[in-house]
Amino acid sequence: MAIHIAITIVAVSLYWYALDRKLSSESADWSAFGSYVGGVLGPAVSFVALIAVLRTISLQRDAVNTQRTQFQQLEKIQQNTLLSQLDQLTLAKQSEQADVLAYKTAVLKVAEHQIGYYMDAGQKLEGRLDMLQQAATQSTDANSWIEALKKVAGDRDIAQSRLNGLQAFVLKFMLKKHTTMRYKSTSKTS
Repeated sequence: MAIHIAITIVAVSLYWYALDRKLSSESADWSAFGSYVGGVLGPAVSFVALIAVLRTISLQRDAVNTQRTQFQQLEKIQQNTLLSQLDQLTLAKQSEQADVLAYKTAVLKVAEHQIGYYMDAGQKLEGRLDMLQQAATQSTDANSWIEALKKVAGDRDIAQSRLNGLQAFVLKFMLKKHTTMRYKSTSKTS
């Protein structure tokens, strides 16, 4: 805008100087003055407009380049985020599998301990039963020995029943674990 005003002032000053600094009353002089001003200012204004358009194009090119750079950075961030989330998902699955394995191992250890306990109890009861049978053959009070034998035999049967139940539990648990592992391995290959 300041350039336009400066060019206008220069053009009017030059014309004024060329006409001996007088205002004309002739319309032909004013027409010549308008043509002069239009001839000087038209190309000057067009040139300034061209420079403004070129500057606008340059600014838009810079903005597009900046946006392209920002989009590339955003894409890298999104890719890194996706990879991080996939890593976290893998770690969570591995952790879950480790927890399940630890739980199953703990259950098997408890069952193994219980089986050992009931086997020991059963062997001790068998030993007591044998001792009671030997004592019963040598004793004269048969009724008390028969009651003792029944009690020990009942305890032995209870221990044997619990042992059989635990063995069945462990067998089912192992079959379930094997079937689950086989199912997972076949579903991964599918």
